[in-house]
Amino acid sequence: MAKASAEAGAASGELECLRVYSQIVADLSRLAATDPDLTEFLRQVVHQVARAVDIDRIKILRYRPDHGDLLVESGVGWKEGVVGKATLSVGLTSPPGRSIQIGKVIAIENLPASTEYRRSGLLADHDIVSLINAPVTAEGHCWGVLEADSREPRRFSLDTERFMETVANLVGAMVQRKEFEGRVVEAHAEAARELARREVLLREMQHRVKNNFQLIVSLLLLQSNRAEQDGEKKALQSVADRITAIALAHDQLDPRQGLRTVDVSTYLGAICREMADLSDDVAIEADLEPAVMTIDTAVPLGLITNELITNALKHAFDGPGNIRVEFRAGAGIRESTLAVIDDGKGMGPERPGSFGTSLIEALAAQVRGRVDLERPGRGTAVRLFFPPSD
Repeated sequence: MAKASAEAGAASGELECLRVYSQIVADLSRLAATDPDLTEFLRQVVHQVARAVDIDRIKILRYRPDHGDLLVESGVGWKEGVVGKATLSVGLTSPPGRSIQIGKVIAIENLPASTEYRRSGLLADHDIVSLINAPVTAEGHCWGVLEADSREPRRFSLDTERFMETVANLVGAMVQRKEFEGRVVEAHAEAARELARREVLLREMQHRVKNNFQLIVSLLLLQSNRAEQDGEKKALQSVADRITAIALAHDQLDPRQGLRTVDVSTYLGAICREMADLSDDVAIEADLEPAVMTIDTAVPLGLITNELITNALKHAFDGPGNIRVEFRAGAGIRESTLAVIDDGKGMGPERPGSFGTSLIEALAAQVRGRVDLERPGRGTAVRLFFPPSD
């Protein structure tokens, strides 16, 4: 009798939860129909989601391709200075980053104990233990992430996942409407309309390429989860990291230049921030000179930077240390330089023919460059010299 009563109580609780979810989705839909300001709509969303899932801290993150990060666009329950200023990584070890990369809901019951994800300083500062996030999609690409963060252990039900996904879709629809309205306003003049049309077509192509990258990364992660050998898991993860580095470059292509050019300093800076999330002990500093180069030059530079930092993190340190990435754009007859320098124990003798060495040499050849390896008293310095971009 007691068991039946408990089951009835649980069922009643689930029904009440579904009723609340349905009511809030209906309220937000009605609000969206009134065409409110986007900032006000997002503010209403975070407050309503907090009430629905009974979690104090809710945030909406906006993906910024030009910065390679996620900005806290709106939120409730966070300390002063978080909303509008704090940023999170878009890397695969970041829960919202993983969600935006693979385009799926991510729910984590115990983030501090996770070996797959890294708890950011923002979440650690707020004692976040459990979280759930849903990607916000607008115009076929991931605009951002809706995330609920709990200080108490929380197992999220399938109903909660579906609710978060539904609200994220409402946000995406509102964002898409506002972006469309903005394009219409900008397209009053005939020349402006033609330019906007061209940019939309180029963006669509860019989004399709991005979606292909997401699909490949998802397949690699799926295969990595199924792999039994640790070496195979690491190899698949390494490939996924390289593809993510390429995707960052494509995200920052400028449609006004026909999707041909990338600001190398912004691109390499985004990669450095992604790699910094991989270690709590090793700091990564970037000293990058602004320079616009073609994607054919930028991608090899990004992959070389990714490979050298990865090698240093794996082999150069037994404890705390520093990695410095320097980039100088050549002008006239001066060569451009890219350097990755660490103060670790050194990475041992060079192994000719190794995959990492062969990959770096092949990438250097793509930019008509040469690689110099220095081993001072402590640490390692790898420098790439290559002709200025045309």
